[in-house]
Amino acid sequence: MDIETCLWKQGQRLRAMRFRLVREGRRNRRAMELLGGWEGAAAEMEDQIRRIRGVMERQLVDDIFTDLWVYDCLIQLENDPLMRDALQRIHAQNLHPRNLIYINQPQPFPERRRRRRRRRSSP
Repeated sequence: MDIETCLWKQGQRLRAMRFRLVREGRRNRRAMELLGGWEGAAAEMEDQIRRIRGVMERQLVDDIFTDLWVYDCLIQLENDPLMRDALQRIHAQNLHPRNLIYINQPQPFPERRRRRRRRRSSP
């Protein structure tokens, strides 16, 4: 092999390596751009998750305060002497809500009785 052929092959190899490196560089650049886009989307999703968790925690706290308020109102009603007397009277009359269904049910309108005509039997 002469020196020119050897140099030509070396140059061809170098050009092929340079071409591969340029192609891989483009591929790496595209991958980095995509990665940047995905990182932005992931950050947005994390922000949404944080906001949703905040809303859920606030709703939980609101529910706890509502339950406490209802419980406090029930305690006040039980401790009120007028309400206690009214509840005792209701219990004495057996006006439990299950029994209220059967009390004061609407009565049907009285119907007029019609006289039945007797049919004559044919002889």
